[in-house]
Amino acid sequence: MNKQISQNTNTLMQHISENLLNLGFTTKLKGFVYANEAIYIYLNSSIADYNFKDVLSSIAQKYSITAKSVNSAIKTSIESAWCGNELNIYHEVFSCSYIKADYPPTNSEFIATMAETIILNLGKSGNELYNNINSRNSVINISDERIL
Repeated sequence: MNKQISQNTNTLMQHISENLLNLGFTTKLKGFVYANEAIYIYLNSSIADYNFKDVLSSIAQKYSITAKSVNSAIKTSIESAWCGNELNIYHEVFSCSYIKADYPPTNSEFIATMAETIILNLGKSGNELYNNINSRNSVINISDERIL
C-alpha cells in the first residue's frame, strides 16, 4: 500500500474516532470499533454500492463474528453514548429532525449522519473523499437493520 494512502487512512480513522469519543462513545465497548469501521466504509463507498447489511457482513467477516453481533454491539454503543450525554451535543452535530429525546437513531441513520458530518468537518478542500461523498447529493440508502 502506498505510504500516502496509508497515512490518509490513519488520519481519517483517527478523525472518526475523535468524533465518536466527542459524542460519548467509550473505547471499552466493541461497538466503538465496529461503528468506526462502518463509518470508514461508508465514507469510501459510493451511494450505489452502500448497503448497511453488506457493511455489517464485511465487519463481521473481519472479526469472525456474525453480522447480528456487529449490529448489536453498534446499537449498544450508540445507546450508551446517547444516555450518557447531553442531547444538545447530538442536536449540534446532527441537526436532524429524527433526533428525539427518548429515542437514539437507528444504527444506519447514525453511521450515515456521522459520515456526512465528518465530510462537513473536513471541508470543501477538493479532497477525493469529499468529492466522493458530495456526489451523493445527501441521498442515503438506509435499510432498517432491525430486521437482521
